[in-house]
Amino acid sequence: HWGLDLPKLLITVHGGILNFDLQPKLKRVFRKGLLKAARTTGAWIVTNGTNT
Repeated sequence: HWGLDLPKLLITVHGGILNFDLQPKLKRVFRKGLLKAARTTGAWIVTNGTNT
């Protein structure tokens, strides 16, 4: 439908919004690592869609 290739890997991120505070540095490191993993493997990242 959208003309996208199928992903080679699907990464799902789940969790509650309440009481989930990451230190800014840890948040940056996690985000950079997750994006690098997705880019180098041809993955899609799927979330529950809240606060993204």
